[in-house]
Amino acid sequence: MKFYYLDTTALVKHYHLELGSQAVDDLMDHPGHVMILGEPAISDLYTLFSGRVESGEITRDDYFTAIATFESEISHNRFQFLEVDAATLKNIRLLLLNHQRLGAQQGLHLALCMELLAIKPTVVSTDPALLSACEAEGFQVMNPESIL
Repeated sequence: MKFYYLDTTALVKHYHLELGSQAVDDLMDHPGHVMILGEPAISDLYTLFSGRVESGEITRDDYFTAIATFESEISHNRFQFLEVDAATLKNIRLLLLNHQRLGAQQGLHLALCMELLAIKPTVVSTDPALLSACEAEGFQVMNPESIL
């Protein structure tokens, strides 16, 4: 079994066709792969798609279709979720001191990944700062936009 932690920049590619979508879909469709998300990914995905409706990139119907598909996959246990707790919040502060290029959301993803060190997940993201910090912390990383 192989574990993958997806941030929202990677997760969105499963619900909207764009550069890197095929790579994310291939990971998610593999029966031996476990997809892990931080709980904040739920609200992040809603917000990201809402912004795309506002910008005219997608229609309101596209938004509702993507969200309905995501919620259905949650109910079918397509993802394992990590909760944010007091220890996570403390770790974010420490990680932000060590990785000063990270913003709060990136720090949250890194802190959640750190909770998974024992299972050594591959971190999937398109965010260069997060990928760099994850590599520095010993994680395998994958940018789905870099896969041809």
